Amino acid sequence: VIEFDMLTKENKILKVGLLAPLSGPYSELGNSLVHSLQLALEEIGNKEIFIIPRDSGFNNKKKIDLAIQDIKLQGVKVIIGPITHEEFNHVKEYNDLIFISPSNINPKFTNNIISVGVSLESQLLVLTEFIKKQKKNKTVIMFPKNKYSKLIEEKLSNLDLKNSKIFKYSSNPEVLTGEIEILTNYSQRKKSLELRKKMFEDKEDEQSTKELERLEQLYTLGNVNFDSVIIIDFGNNLKSVLTSLIYTDVDQNKVLFTTINQWFDKSIFFENTIKKKLKSKFCVVCNSATSGLFLSMKAIKLQKNDIIICLSKSGNTEEIKLLTSNLKILGNKIISICGNPSSFLVKHSDININASVIEEACPHDLAPTSSTTAQLVLGDALAICLLEHRGFSKEDFARFHPGGILGKKLSMKVDNIINNKIPLVFENDELKDIIIEISENRLGATVVCNDKKDIVGMITDGDLRRCFENNNEFSNLKAKEIMTQSPKKIDSQSLVYDAFKIMKSHNITQLIVVENDSYKGIIHLHDIIKEGIVQ
Repeated sequence: VIEFDMLTKENKILKVGLLAPLSGPYSELGNSLVHSLQLALEEIGNKEIFIIPRDSGFNNKKKIDLAIQDIKLQGVKVIIGPITHEEFNHVKEYNDLIFISPSNINPKFTNNIISVGVSLESQLLVLTEFIKKQKKNKTVIMFPKNKYSKLIEEKLSNLDLKNSKIFKYSSNPEVLTGEIEILTNYSQRKKSLELRKKMFEDKEDEQSTKELERLEQLYTLGNVNFDSVIIIDFGNNLKSVLTSLIYTDVDQNKVLFTTINQWFDKSIFFENTIKKKLKSKFCVVCNSATSGLFLSMKAIKLQKNDIIICLSKSGNTEEIKLLTSNLKILGNKIISICGNPSSFLVKHSDININASVIEEACPHDLAPTSSTTAQLVLGDALAICLLEHRGFSKEDFARFHPGGILGKKLSMKVDNIINNKIPLVFENDELKDIIIEISENRLGATVVCNDKKDIVGMITDGDLRRCFENNNEFSNLKAKEIMTQSPKKIDSQSLVYDAFKIMKSHNITQLIVVENDSYKGIIHLHDIIKEGIVQ
């Protein structure tokens, strides 16, 4: 490809287009392709390769045409896509471009289209090679018991993968949990922990006390008899498997988790003939189907004494059942916010807050609308109750929420935003001096001091306008005759938001800033607006 002048001549940059369904029913697949390519570019570290993705929809000729035309304008000559074989006949009309398609159907070179679909075999080869590089040598290859199980086993036997074993599981989450417990030797590891804890329960020395405290934070004791897993699955099944592995306390720091996201179409089982002609330089496995539930459990590292709040409308989804069952096994307390008192979630919760609604706002009474609002309100009510119970002050809020407008309102001091301009005139200064001082400092005002430098007044643009309206003779006017006496002041360590409230309540735009009763400057409403504290 490079030999055929696919590089831009100016900077030797390679631009590659990508046709992917970034919208519509297959948008998850399209976004997964984009993410995979981004990871690939990071891996190879070549900043002279650029991917230009465009939305092709799914079997949408109009979108494909628009996407290709837009990519061509970028000077691209090689495009990854289309993703389906049905689109081949349409794109072959663009004979000045080369298309590299991931489709597995009828793999071959056809005119300007190279079909190099990724099969199960090629993915397994790449993953096992990756696992070897991570120095893992006890791999469990997991896949569901379905009509494709035999095909998967055939492919695995052809690959002659060493140091690996096959584990087939049920697609029923309730059965799956028990199967994963057997795979991970969960019951024995649980017993080992209890036996270990008993060894230290009656001892009072410091070392034994610390060891017992450490053991109290564990769910099991001992390692599983594998160091890596390959899960061949997708969607909710994949979520269930990953979640079960986490809840049987498989240590993710010791066991490498990898997935092959397959939607079980026959085409994935047949390797392309082109594999013998082209050798890939790199491959990236993108786990786009990993569930938010799995990622959350992994990130927060649940402890035994944690209390879990579960929100659900029906309380009967497979994810909720699996999550609830495992939380009960782990001994966590569950508070549910659910409107279905007969649901699985409510029955297995320690406390339920009833979030039932008469009907949804949805005209078909189907989409969660009123019910989600009810849950939101209950969540807010819980937060406020907890806030009052703990005596959480606005100072606490500022400390834990320093960013954003709320944080600034509760933490930013006047001293943080006051500028270094200090406009000042004395009582007997003439009008000309006053105008010059206000104009030069651009704050719309100046402070008036007596001979001892005590603040006695303030003159603003408004004071000057009123002076001109009410006087015909200006040559003899002094500052003390124009100024506003007893002007509003604020301490430099006061909150900026408090300064704003004083301005608002007195309908003014400037405040004199003092520090230990000494004049330090002027804060203007515009300074506060600039910080985004008010709009």
